[in-house]
Order: sequence, then C-alpha cells, then structure tokens
Amino acid sequence: MNRVILKQLQMTNFKGIRSKTIDFHPEETTIAGDNATGKTTVFDAFTWCLFGKDSQNKENFTVKTVGKDGEPIHRLQHEVTTVLSVNGYEKTFTRQMTEKWTTKSGELEPKLTSHEYKYFVDGDEKKAKEFNEEVANVIDEKLFKLITNPAHFPNLPWQDQRKILLTIAGNPTYDDMAKGDKDLEAVLREIAGTDMEAFRKRVNDQIKKIKDEQDKCTIEINAIDGVTPDEPDYTTLRAEKEAINDEIKEIDTALTNASEATRQQYEKARKKQQEINDLKTKKDTEEFEAKRDHNKREAEKNEARRQLYQKWETARRNKKADIESIEQQIATARRHISSANDNIDTINTQIQEKRDEWNKVNAEEYKTSEDGLVCPLYGIICGDKDANERFRVKADNAREEYHKKKIQRLNRINEFGAKLAEEAREEEARKEKCQETIDKLEAQLKEKTDEYDAKIKKLDQEIANTPEVKPTQLDTAALPAIIELNERIAQLTAEVEKANKADDRPDNTQTLARKQELNNRLKEIEQELAVEVTIKNNRDKIKQIHARAKDLAQQKAELDKQDHNAGKLHQKLMDEVQSRVSNLFKLVDFQMFRKQLNGGETPTCVATVDGVQYNDLNNAMKINAGLDIINALSEYHKVLAPIFCDNAESVNEYLPTGSQMVYLKVSKDRDLTITP
Repeated sequence: MNRVILKQLQMTNFKGIRSKTIDFHPEETTIAGDNATGKTTVFDAFTWCLFGKDSQNKENFTVKTVGKDGEPIHRLQHEVTTVLSVNGYEKTFTRQMTEKWTTKSGELEPKLTSHEYKYFVDGDEKKAKEFNEEVANVIDEKLFKLITNPAHFPNLPWQDQRKILLTIAGNPTYDDMAKGDKDLEAVLREIAGTDMEAFRKRVNDQIKKIKDEQDKCTIEINAIDGVTPDEPDYTTLRAEKEAINDEIKEIDTALTNASEATRQQYEKARKKQQEINDLKTKKDTEEFEAKRDHNKREAEKNEARRQLYQKWETARRNKKADIESIEQQIATARRHISSANDNIDTINTQIQEKRDEWNKVNAEEYKTSEDGLVCPLYGIICGDKDANERFRVKADNAREEYHKKKIQRLNRINEFGAKLAEEAREEEARKEKCQETIDKLEAQLKEKTDEYDAKIKKLDQEIANTPEVKPTQLDTAALPAIIELNERIAQLTAEVEKANKADDRPDNTQTLARKQELNNRLKEIEQELAVEVTIKNNRDKIKQIHARAKDLAQQKAELDKQDHNAGKLHQKLMDEVQSRVSNLFKLVDFQMFRKQLNGGETPTCVATVDGVQYNDLNNAMKINAGLDIINALSEYHKVLAPIFCDNAESVNEYLPTGSQMVYLKVSKDRDLTITP
C-alpha cells in the first residue's frame, strides 16, 4: 500500500495569508477557526501547489491577496510549498506566481499584461511539464481528488460515479453472466455487441410488427370470406350455354345467306361510285393543267417588264450599299483627324511644360557659404584652418557635382522635348494622309453617285417604254375534254341514285332481335360461371394467408424467447453488479438500477445510507459516507493520501480510515489554530 503524508505546507501571499507554515501530524491534524479565517484556504493552497486548481477543482480562482478596497494587491510573489512523505521518502513541491508589468511604446505607466509561473521540485526549478510529471509520479490528479475529499465522489455526475464503481467492482459483463447457460449464450450471440436496451427495443418492435401482421391476416381472411359468392349449378348452366350457342349458329347461317344478295347489289353500286370519283379526279387534273398553261403564257407577255424592274431594284440597292460604304470610310478618316488634333494639343501642352521646366532648372544656382565653415554652436567662422580647407574642398566638389547633375537634368528635358516634337510631326503627317484619303473618297463618292443616277434614270425610261399587259381568265367549263367528263359523271350518278331507290332487301328485324336476346342470356350465364374462378382464387388466397400467419407465429415465438432470455441475462447482470458494489462498502449502499413505469430498469447510481439518499443526509453522515467511499477507492488503488474533512465540527465519531486526516472545523478562534 503506497502512503502519501502531508508533512508541511508553507503559504506566502496566498488568498489573504501573507505568510504561514503549518506542520501536520502523520495521523491527524485539526485546523480550527472562525468563518473566513482561512480553513478552506489551506486545502486550496495544497491543491493549487500540486495541480494549479482550488479544492473545488476550479482553475480560475483568486490566488492573490485582496485589499480593503476589494482589489488585488499587486507586485507580490504568491507561493505555496508542499512537503510530502511518500512511502517514507520526503518530496517537496513549490509553485510560484508573479505579475508581469509592461510599459508599451508611447505610454508612461507600466500595465499588468500577464502572470509568470515557476515550479520547483526538491528545490530544483522545473518546467511546467516536468513539474506535472513529478506530481503524477506521486499520485494521479483524478485519484487524488477522489481519496482526499469526502465530498468529491458523491458530487460527481452519476454516470462518472457508476463508471468508477463498476471498475473497482470488477465490471461484470454479459459474457460473464451467460457462461454455462446455452439459452443465454445464444441470445448474447444475437445481441452481438449491440446495446442491451437497443436490442430489446428492436426485438419488441419486431414483435409488435408481427402482431400487426397477424391482425392483418385475420382481417384479410374475413374480408375475402365476406366477398366470396356461393357456388351455382355449373352442370345446368353449361348445358343451357351449349343450346344457346347452337341456336345462334343457325341464326348466323340464315343471316349470311340473306346478306350475300344484298352484298352483290351494293358491290355494283360501289364500283360505279368509284368510277365517278376517278372521273372527278381526272376532271380536276385537266382543269389545273389548263389553268397552269394559260397563266404561264400570260406571264410571258410581261417577262421583259419584270426583268427591267429587277435591274432597277438591283441598281438602287447597289447604290445605297456603295454610298454608305464610302461615307463610313470618310467618317472614319475624319475621326482619325480629330484624334490627331487632340493628340497634337496634348503634346504642345507637354512641350510648353518642358520649356517651363527647362527655364526653371536653368535658373537654379548652387548656394553655399563663401566665407568658410560656420560653427553650428556659436554661428561664427571656424578658426581651424585645416577644417576650413577641408570645407572648401568639399564645397568645390559639391558645386562641381551640382553643375554636372544640373546639365544632366537639362539634357533629359531636351531629349524628352525632342521626342514630343517628333510625336507632333507624326500626328501632323497622319492628318495630311487622312485628308488625302477623304479627298479621294469624296471624288469617288461623286463619281459613283453620278454613275448610279444615270443607270437608274435609263432603266426608268425603259420601264416607261414597256407597257404592262393585263392577264385574262380561262373558262375551263368550255373546254371539250371537260364537257365530255361532266357528261359521263352525270350519267353514272343517275344510275347510282336509281339503284339506291330500289328496296328489295330482306327484313331481318325479328331474327336479329332473337339473336340479341340469346346473346344477352349467354352473357348472364358467363357471369354466373365466372364465379368458379373467383371462388377458387379466393380459396387459394386464404390458404396463402394461413401459411403466412403460421410463419408469423413461429417468428413471434422465436422473438418472444429472445426477449425473455435477454431480460433474464440483463437481470442477472443487474443482480451481480448490485451485489459486488454493495460488498465494497461498510456504510454506503448504491442503487445501480432504477425501475421504470413500463416495468423495465434503467442504469443509475444513487448513494444511500440506511435507505436515505446522500443529498438528504446530515453533514456528519455525508462525511462518514465520503470516508467509506474513500476507503474502498484507496483499497482498490492501494494508495493512501491525506483526507481533508471540511465542516468536521459536525461529526462526533468518524468512520475509521488508514489515511492521514486533516479536520477543518469552525470555532470561535479569530486566527487559525493548528492542533496536531
């Protein structure tokens, strides 16, 4: 069993304690005092030194000493040193915090910008990571909080409490519970790593769906039974059907003989009507071709005038296109001249600016003291001859360099001016070339205009001299071929009308009525016989539904068995968990599962003492319950560490523990009283 004992705690400027050293007894130490005298501060100093947090596990808490105005007292060094005995070997840890003040550029007063920390182990300075590793070698931070503060574990979230308890109880599993039981092993294979609650929910959902399907089967069977008709006398119906079919055949034979004579009469009339239609088509073709040939001859009389109009239109279109093309070229050349004028104006302005610049540079003179070197302090000529000589040499060199650069500047201005003058000449040349182009195009425009005007005028005269011939209409009815066709059409039409007036067809009204009566009865018989198929199909459907219902029942039985075995396995695990956890403690019991309204159980973790939940216990019982939990955790981890019991004045008898005890008690003492 590893044993960690707090031997000494040294505090400097920590949460109102300016300087204090506390020596602790290896078995138990009582720290007493009135409220706000610093009892909890001692525990905070201990945890801050090792882990940088207070006893409530907060990192952002006030380490500094606060003045009467409520503001921290600045520029102090805050320090806590903890001396531990670890299995008989002494180990010292020190944590320091100081303020860092910085004066920013442009400001007079420094400002607090950050804090610096230093760490020491056994007097040697360490980096933060190294310090934390040294502390962890003594005791893990999470374990330290669990076994040094009786209130820490009961105030963790129940999920964290449950996880810790299952760990120290051996964390029994469903695999452990299923060993040796074939039914439980089988259901565990079905679960296959799935959450138990999710598995049972899935199984019950499947059972519900199967029940719904079974209900549907019953409904479907009842529905089919309700619409299935009674069986008729199939033999009598089939005999009647055969007799009706025989009578219908006899009627069809009689109707066929009568209709053949009628068919031949209609066939003659049809052929004559077809001949009439062919003659009308031929007549239409003759009329169309006669009109076409006539219109062609009439159009040829005005062909010469049409061609003159076509030439006149072509001449006008060409004139417009050629004139517009030349005018666009003239406009483009004029735009180039305007652009050149703008460029010339800009260049002339730049040339004038360069002239002004040249005159200004040329007028500049080099200025310096001609008397010698002037003292910057007294404003008189320096009396040092060597210094004056060096000044004159430098002044001469400077003057020469100045004139040299001045000539270079004037040359650059001249060069730029010459370049501008050349650009102006180029723009003038471009203007002249554009003007020449305009002159040529204007002459060409006049020439083209005169040429087209003369051509159009000539065509106007030729059109006027070619009179238009009015077309005549052709009377096709007077053509011999059309007269002959009309006469033949009239003759055949009269013959067809005469044949249609003859009414010597037989009267089949009664025969057809009898056939209709027989067909109606035949349909009724067919409908009555059709129920045989419906009845057979419905019976087949009912057989299929019964088979499906049987399969559903088998599936439900298998799922019911899975759900039963899963519940049995879950209950076995719950009983084992409850038993193992209960055996870990002398005083405390833990409720590891909670009953649900639906009869199921859900995981939880509630500490109780004699059936009373932890939150409802008095302070004394809460502390002893916390000590009971610490004893179990220390036994499991094989580590003993100092236990800080706050509100210790409320306890008359403590649960025995093998750890070093530090009691924080409220008393009427105005200063902390340390009792080993």
